[in-house]
Amino acid sequence: MGKESSKNRFSPVKYGCFSAVTVLLALLIMELLLRICVMPSDRCGGTLFGISLPPISIAPPVDFMTEDPETKKMKLRERLSRSAGKADGRTDRVSTDDQFGVFIEDEFTGYEYLESCTTPGGWWHMNNLGARSWSDTTREKGSGKKRVLVFGDSFTACSDVRQEDSWPLIMQERNANMEVLNFGVDGYGMGQCLLRYLKKRDLVEYDQVILVFVPFCDLERDINTYRRLMGWDSWMLLPRFAAENERLELIRGPYKTSRDFCIDNSGKMSAKAVAHLRKYDALYYRTRYEPAGFPGNLILSKLFLCMYDNGKDNSRHNHLYDPGSEAMTVSRRIFHSMFREAAGQGKTFNLFILPRLDDIREYGRSLPYRKRWDGMARSIAGDGTPCTDLMPELSKMPGDRLDRASDGFHNGRKTNTVIADIISRAVLGGGDAGRPKN
Repeated sequence: MGKESSKNRFSPVKYGCFSAVTVLLALLIMELLLRICVMPSDRCGGTLFGISLPPISIAPPVDFMTEDPETKKMKLRERLSRSAGKADGRTDRVSTDDQFGVFIEDEFTGYEYLESCTTPGGWWHMNNLGARSWSDTTREKGSGKKRVLVFGDSFTACSDVRQEDSWPLIMQERNANMEVLNFGVDGYGMGQCLLRYLKKRDLVEYDQVILVFVPFCDLERDINTYRRLMGWDSWMLLPRFAAENERLELIRGPYKTSRDFCIDNSGKMSAKAVAHLRKYDALYYRTRYEPAGFPGNLILSKLFLCMYDNGKDNSRHNHLYDPGSEAMTVSRRIFHSMFREAAGQGKTFNLFILPRLDDIREYGRSLPYRKRWDGMARSIAGDGTPCTDLMPELSKMPGDRLDRASDGFHNGRKTNTVIADIISRAVLGGGDAGRPKN
């Protein structure tokens, strides 16, 4: 009886060991089968059924080199000059330049538009100050004119539409006593808009500053320095602002030009670049972009890390609009800083929150989304920044009044016309709204 009792007492241990060995063998077989299915890649740790496994390479390819900014600028002008010579007037055959403008590096803002140029199809013309305008801008305002400086991202630059279909130009054409200078730049975050304003404001006389904020696009850009993490074909670390205690601190990258970046990170990210990304880029995950030792180099571990990182992405997206998120904290301080900078020059400032058409549709059909959007707008206005949310008015517009550009993402002429009218009413009828109080 004693032997039988001892045998029964140890049988769970035996069963446990047997189960553990079985699981390990199953995992080993699964690991071997997955390794057979993995396709090698020089840009990541291999691809499995279309999934890029970590570590994902974000370094420039070996021996890849960009030219210095001045050489690139010279070649851009030569290319545009050749295109202008071949073009017979304006054309519907658009290039990437016609859709999004012609970009150059800029040490202060990261990048901006090439000044005094026209795109091959005639869709864009940048004037002497880099504003999207048919004519050059003098320092002095025209007699009786109210000059408005407009800053924002691609929804302000009005990517993928002809120049005459951009809302700042429509706004100017519908108000004879107003001159609107469109300083919007495709891909900008709000921090870059603030830097561009600081760079341009002393070049001209002006009355009012408008900043247009598209939350879906701009919030993540204000906590990102390396656009390649967003899937862009970019080889530079951009400046950004950080909320340090109660201050807004400008953070510049460790490289002056994309060429410097490529030299130092050819084929593999340098310790200097990695340290900067770890500290200042909320989209940079060590588990996604840095190699891991055993067991992190197992295919099963890589799949787990993919799921883990996707969960972090989803969490970040879901909480972007939260008043206490890093993105909202930084963006709100940028808005207030731009307001105070304009106030310091005795100028009026207005922030406009612009939803995408997809945001408008979601706002109309989802109560949780509506509450989240409205809470985000209230948190911005609560900082004392003059702010107008365009969502309430745009969400009431009939569907046939709103359209998209040909890329299916940006706004078309109809939508831009509506935006121009709404902002015009706010600018002309705002009185002292947005003006500093004595």
